[in-house]
Amino acid sequence: SAGLLFGGYQPSSQSRTETETYDGTSYSEVNDLSQGRRYVAGFGTQTAAVCAGGNTPPGRVTSVEEWDGSSWGTNPNSLPTAVHVLRGTGTATAGLVFGGNIGASGSTTANTQTFDGTTFSEVNNLNTARSGLGGAGTQTATIGYGGTYSVPAVILTNAESWDGSSWSNLSTPMLTPRNNMGAAGTNTAAMSYGGNSGTTSTQNADYQLYNGTTWVTQPSMAISRSYIAGFGVSTSAIGAGGYGSAINPDRTR
Repeated sequence: SAGLLFGGYQPSSQSRTETETYDGTSYSEVNDLSQGRRYVAGFGTQTAAVCAGGNTPPGRVTSVEEWDGSSWGTNPNSLPTAVHVLRGTGTATAGLVFGGNIGASGSTTANTQTFDGTTFSEVNNLNTARSGLGGAGTQTATIGYGGTYSVPAVILTNAESWDGSSWSNLSTPMLTPRNNMGAAGTNTAAMSYGGNSGTTSTQNADYQLYNGTTWVTQPSMAISRSYIAGFGVSTSAIGAGGYGSAINPDRTR
């Protein structure tokens, strides 16, 4: 009932600056990002959020912007490495970013950084380097799941849990491999909906929920899609926009 959407991709302009708030019923245009970008890490709330990394053609960026509820401001302390299709969790003053794509050949990274509201600090890496992964939780308790592993691309089912100092592989994998999915929730109620299962033409509508012990099937989305914006909790969530054959041309569904 209080969401924030920003950036993204649209063929007519490649990378977008638009920012919109969601009040549970409708979307409203608010002040734009200063730099158009797609495939970003986003974390925080509707009134205090961070946009980190992403892609501004012709390539990946390290830049970071912070949202104060009315406008974006550039943070001079950028990510240590230019990266896109990474994941972010946590709040604007206690965030976590992990994974992503760092090379033109599709190479992925396991890098993980914490964010204290000012700077990013390197911490222990993911056990498996990956991009396009899902993530849910806080700076001290997060789950990272699925995604794509390096070259040649392998779409993953395995998941990892972050305890504030290190990642541990979960014993229970996702039901089916997914990347570029919508993600939301907490580390004990993490959501994966839609996403790719192969090439970008293999969009899905399924919804997998991690309940703290295992992954279970939930009702599917109405429209198959990937590269989805997601926010909310396991009992009340949003999947907005995305890419897919059934998506209308301006990607607004």
